[in-house]
Amino acid sequence: MRNFSNTRLLTFPELEKLGMIKSFYFFIHISFAIILTYFPAYLSANGYSGKQIAFITSIGFVLGFFIPLVFGFIADRTQRPALILRLLLLMTVVSLLPFLSPAIGYTLIVISYFFYSFFNVPIMGIADSMATAQAKEKGSDYGKIRMWASLGWFIAVSGFGIIMDRLGFGPESPGLFAVLIISYSIVFLVSLTLTERKAETQDRLKLRDIKKFMKNRSFVIFIIAVIFHYASMSPFGIFIGPLVQELELSQSVLGMTAGMASGVEVLTLLAFGWLAMRLRLESILLTAVLLTSLRWFLISLVSTATPLILIQGLHGATAGLFIAAAVTFAGELAPKGMKVSAQMILALAGAGLGNLIGVNITGILFDYFGSIQRTFLVSASIEIIPAILLIYMIFFDKQKAVSTLKE
Repeated sequence: MRNFSNTRLLTFPELEKLGMIKSFYFFIHISFAIILTYFPAYLSANGYSGKQIAFITSIGFVLGFFIPLVFGFIADRTQRPALILRLLLLMTVVSLLPFLSPAIGYTLIVISYFFYSFFNVPIMGIADSMATAQAKEKGSDYGKIRMWASLGWFIAVSGFGIIMDRLGFGPESPGLFAVLIISYSIVFLVSLTLTERKAETQDRLKLRDIKKFMKNRSFVIFIIAVIFHYASMSPFGIFIGPLVQELELSQSVLGMTAGMASGVEVLTLLAFGWLAMRLRLESILLTAVLLTSLRWFLISLVSTATPLILIQGLHGATAGLFIAAAVTFAGELAPKGMKVSAQMILALAGAGLGNLIGVNITGILFDYFGSIQRTFLVSASIEIIPAILLIYMIFFDKQKAVSTLKE
């Protein structure tokens, strides 16, 4: 169990700093929500196959193998994460400009999405390292910061589909990317208010430090569990748009489905600090994995809008609890000077390798079955692997994760 009880009254400058990082999470997840929810539907509506959708969206996952770690190493070595964050956001905006053309073809989509992913993939690893550090310094917890991400996601997915329907824009409309450019520009402006942290300035990080860290058994088992959990989440994260189209439901239902998911996630993250004071983080992760498996099984059975929307109440465990616990756990395992790198390894494993495996398996199964819904049964089965690994960590792994790392 973790102790979050050492809270204290915060001064106005400290509250202001926490407010800025919360604002960053809010606006960046509006951007993430729009592209992750509606971009696959945009591709499907423009006639691209399941394999083509999987190939395009997997570009970011392939880059996730090494790009986050490279930028994490640079951020730790230079101790300038905020500056690097601003540069990444600025280039992300530039990379989206070609999508404004209604005549954009498959090749240009692939090239543009490659550059978008190159600059976008490392953003959250750097942001998470800054957020966990600020939360620890100010006597708060990561869940209360992450909650603003879920709130931004909820507003984006709930409102965007309704707006698209009311304006008569189909899922194939390039108007999606005009909104994205505006939202990422706002995020860039917010990033200008973030300050560099200097509390952990020390000897420059070396590659051998990362190699030594990766020998920690508890961290390796944890990372493998993360990979398979993210692999199981791919059908919902990437193919929820095509699923709604398969069930012949409207874009408003797509928005309400994603909105229910992120709305419940807000409530879950509010409770994260309370849970973390009473349970081991490994136990929270296991609970999230088991509830996720149940969620995918239930989705494989639905045929109408109402149950599809209601089932997303389990998303609080799938994403909210799991991500908050995973980010906190990685931060605890990492020695000083490696906080950003630890989050980048986590991002590489989950958003990189896990999603790459999951989205390509889903794309193949989508074309094979002719139905995205049936792939959720496979996702429910995949969750057995992280469940076994986490049970091992809780009951049989005698190695004390934090004490094995000499700071």
